[in-house]
Amino acid sequence: SEPMGQLALDVQTEAARITLRRLEASPLGARLTASGMVGEGGRVSEGSLEVSAADLAPFRRLLPARFPLAPLARGPGSLSLSLAGPPDALAARLLLEVGGIRLEAKPVLALAARRWDGPVTLHHPGAPRLLEVLGMPGTLPWLGDGSMSLLAQVQAVPGRITLERFDLVAASLRATGQLVVEGHGVTGQVAAEVLPLPLPYPRGRDPLPFWALHGWEAALKVEAAEVLLGQAPALQALSADVVVRDGVLRLPRVTAGLMGGVLSGTALVDAAADPPRLAVAAQVSGAAVAGRVLDGPIDLSSGAVDGRLDLSAAGHSPAALLATMSGTAGLDVQDGTLAGLDLAAAAAALADPGQGGLTAKIRAALLGGTTAFSKLELPMRVQRGVVALAGSVTASSGSIEVAGAVDLLGAADLRLLLRLAAPDPQPGPELGLLLTGPLGATRTPELAGLSRWLAERP
Repeated sequence: SEPMGQLALDVQTEAARITLRRLEASPLGARLTASGMVGEGGRVSEGSLEVSAADLAPFRRLLPARFPLAPLARGPGSLSLSLAGPPDALAARLLLEVGGIRLEAKPVLALAARRWDGPVTLHHPGAPRLLEVLGMPGTLPWLGDGSMSLLAQVQAVPGRITLERFDLVAASLRATGQLVVEGHGVTGQVAAEVLPLPLPYPRGRDPLPFWALHGWEAALKVEAAEVLLGQAPALQALSADVVVRDGVLRLPRVTAGLMGGVLSGTALVDAAADPPRLAVAAQVSGAAVAGRVLDGPIDLSSGAVDGRLDLSAAGHSPAALLATMSGTAGLDVQDGTLAGLDLAAAAAALADPGQGGLTAKIRAALLGGTTAFSKLELPMRVQRGVVALAGSVTASSGSIEVAGAVDLLGAADLRLLLRLAAPDPQPGPELGLLLTGPLGATRTPELAGLSRWLAERP
């Protein structure tokens, strides 16, 4: 038995009534006081319990093994409980302050049925800090900084907890909904104003938390007005079905707004496989690019985009998933702009090939500026983390054929074959531009075709 310290007790009994005038004790160094009266039929009047401790650490040994809130049992804490009413409708008021958490509840309790029905409010000044204490570190970069508050109408009976409605704010997360938890199963709906999601470092070799999918079942409908990836705006008007069973997460239906267009698709994460397996299929239509996409030396900076992908991968870490990713993808863009080269300037320099500095002007046009185009087609085949490209760009000032490969971890080995529009009926020169290194950062113009074209002109 645990020491109660000095104990003071004052109890009075008469007929069907028991009056606890005063109970004082000091279990494990805490201060405990209680009072109240139990009358006929078990009716409680003026029931009160107060517990406060300067340090909650000694109480940890009383908690069940692997109790999820055990890490919060440190430093000062307090509990205040008041009770009044009959056993089948006992009105309670609970205030708990521990580990920075403030929990308030005003339930109506039915003791025989072990039923709880009433509002619960929880607050903590730092959501990422609380999640780290509870075993979820590293949430600050994607969740953002800020407090956590939860307001929920809770019904609870043995084996089942129902959140008839909840309002949750956790740093940048804003969500409402209804949830039912039965054993290890969760069902319901979640509607978020802002839904932040993590964006793993692509080259990261630390295992992803696939373990979190084991031992749970879920069937949820999730909606979000805005989705953030790593705190950057990514999607709008998300609607998705989320199913978890036997260690497998399925998104059989996903729709969202992406850059003014419509994204739809499916996804699967199989944490029961060894190694874990990922599969994604998606299509986007009508997206409008307004700004550089990849911030590469040659980049799409505007246009109306349709895209598609069907990819799968296996691995425990982001780097392993990228290294094993295989499948197909494609990009079709209408009436857009490429940043990083200027076909129009190169073609204009051909209008008077006799003027000085033609080669320098062509070279400069291949290393900077922008190119307006009418159509870009870029089919892709992905094999174990390497993307093979064979596409084309059509513009009034010429055309570009793209061939080569890009490693998903960043390295490129691409050749652009450029055919410039000539000022006369004869075909223009064929030029080359090699893109190598990380994101194609090294650009090497190939101008032998210009020399041949100049030599062959009458």
